[in-house]
Amino acid sequence: MAPSLACAVPCVDDGFLGMQHDAACKASSTDATTTTTTTSGATTSAGPTSSATSAGTMSETTSTDSSTSTSTTSGGSTTDSSADGSSTGAGICGDAVVDPGEGCDDGNQVDDDACTNACSLPACGDGVVQAGEQCDDANAVEVDACNFACKTTPMALVALSLDVTETAIQGGPNGSDFAQACAESAVLIGLVGHLDDQGRIGTIQGVCALLELGDDGQEFVPMHGMESPLLMQGMNQLGGPWTAMCPGASAVVGFRGRKSMWIDQLVVRCASIAVDVSPQGDYSVGLGVAEELAVVGTAMGGAIFGAEDCPMGQVAVKKIGRAGDVIDAFGLGCAKLALEP
Repeated sequence: MAPSLACAVPCVDDGFLGMQHDAACKASSTDATTTTTTTSGATTSAGPTSSATSAGTMSETTSTDSSTSTSTTSGGSTTDSSADGSSTGAGICGDAVVDPGEGCDDGNQVDDDACTNACSLPACGDGVVQAGEQCDDANAVEVDACNFACKTTPMALVALSLDVTETAIQGGPNGSDFAQACAESAVLIGLVGHLDDQGRIGTIQGVCALLELGDDGQEFVPMHGMESPLLMQGMNQLGGPWTAMCPGASAVVGFRGRKSMWIDQLVVRCASIAVDVSPQGDYSVGLGVAEELAVVGTAMGGAIFGAEDCPMGQVAVKKIGRAGDVIDAFGLGCAKLALEP
């Protein structure tokens, strides 16, 4: 009997060892159960090791869900988007998208158009001079160069002395005519002089001043600037000096008194000057009610004459009349006030 052959090579039909080799391989063969592990996207065979379950052959499958996150940059803003399309990032001013906290966003760098570079709607006080604004200093202070309504504030208060209106002249017909005006833009703020030996107006001299714009921190306050006297009319000074000066922030606006062939008594009328501003930020100058100073002169002859005032809204910038030894007649020249930038 021939000895049995060992299976020294894998059992394949190679056509050389013939039936004898094949028979030997059959004797040593074993049944193998293959376990397969399946992973999403790939399958792996685990070799000849078997794992028995009640269901027979076990198949293990592992599935992994993954989410993809993308980052998109567009127009200067970055938006992180998840796989479901939702936005996870904050907008940027200038990306042409009105995000929470923005009043507008036009996507440009023009600061004085309908949307500022801070993505806010244009408004007075934002520091940007927009259409319809004269200025914008980003505050609501009235008395600096730019007021609360974004309009420029006045820098000077002047009298328009080139356009003068004269009051009636009171007094007698004697003496020589005189007419003396304040310097350009100045106003008459008072009268001084002397009485004669009869208590009449013996001499008269006008006092002029430029007006200045001060402030009290809240609003503009007119005040007298540098004063300048006019020439004196009349000659008789035997009765001693007299003074009739308007208080600060006011000017002469009229007079009344007593007259005969000359001026027996004189009462100077003053009105305060005020600068007003409307709710829209527009400025105007106005005058208060005329107030009278003390009576000058003690002569009781002649007749009383009523107030001779400048036209409404005007102040005195000129004195006119007639004079010889005393003041025979007196009147005023008046002009409007104006604010200048």
